[in-house]
Amino acid sequence: MKKIGVLSALISLMIALSFSGCVDNTAESSGEITKTVEIVDMVGRTVEVPTDIQRIVCSGPGCLRLVTYVQAQDRLVGVESIEQENISGRPYQLANMDFFQTLPMTGLGGGKEIGVGPYPEQVISASPEVILITYMDADRADELQGKYGIPVVVLQYGDVNSFHDENFVGCLNLLGKLSKGKKELKK
Repeated sequence: MKKIGVLSALISLMIALSFSGCVDNTAESSGEITKTVEIVDMVGRTVEVPTDIQRIVCSGPGCLRLVTYVQAQDRLVGVESIEQENISGRPYQLANMDFFQTLPMTGLGGGKEIGVGPYPEQVISASPEVILITYMDADRADELQGKYGIPVVVLQYGDVNSFHDENFVGCLNLLGKLSKGKKELKK
C-alpha cells in the first residue's frame, strides 16, 4: 500500500510540474488587457491600434517629419538610416539628430525604397506597437501588417507646400489622434 501512495504522489507531482510551463504570463492573463480601437488610415483601411501608443516606427519619405510635427518623436523605437546619416538641412532632423542616432536602424529610407517598407528583422526586434508608413498602397500595407504582426497605418500628406491641402491636414489630424491616445481615438 505504501508503494502505491508513493507512486501516486510521484505521478501527481510529475503532472503538476508538466503543467507548470503552460501558465499564460501574457499581459491579458495578468489583468493588463491592451485596449485597442479601430481607425481608418489615409488609404481607407480599417486598422486596429492600441489606444495608448508608446512605441512607433516610421517608414517612407516624410513620415518621420510628420511625427515630429505632432511632437511624438519620443515614441520612436527605430528610424531609417538616412535619418541618422544624412544631415541635409531638414529642420526636424537637425533638431533631433542626437536622439535619432541613438535609435536602431529599421530601414534604409530615401526615395529608393518607396513602397518597400522597413526591414522585418530590425522592426520586429524594435518591438513597435504601430508602424507608420508613407507612399504605400492598401494591399502592400495589408501584406506587411500580416507579415510583421504589427498594425501598419498608411499616411498620405499630399502637397506639403500648402497647409490647406486636405490630405496634409487629414494626415496631421490622424497623427494627432494616434499620439494623444485614448481620448482622441474614441472621437
